[in-house]
Amino acid sequence: MRELREETGLQPHSAKCLFHHRGRVHKSHGHGYFRDHHTVCLVKAAGTARPHREIEYVEHYEPGSGIHVSGVTKEIIDTYYAYKRRGRLKRELVCVFNRTWEWLGF
Repeated sequence: MRELREETGLQPHSAKCLFHHRGRVHKSHGHGYFRDHHTVCLVKAAGTARPHREIEYVEHYEPGSGIHVSGVTKEIIDTYYAYKRRGRLKRELVCVFNRTWEWLGF
């Protein structure tokens, strides 16, 4: 939440952890190898995002938008969209179950 505030100027007020993402193993610029580990959260925030500190620009990314993102960022975004689809499917299945249950008179 601190990073979001510092990097974008947004004022976060709540966060929910969605999933953890382990990136692929990469060769470091120095020596050896490393793997990125990310915690992906849904954050509710107030304000307008503007670049600060290490951030050069802020863009709204959507698949097919043509905005360049890193490989690991694309992996995280793809995982997020799959997460959303699973959540929607789960809600739809619960809804169908509840309607069937009501139809049967329970």
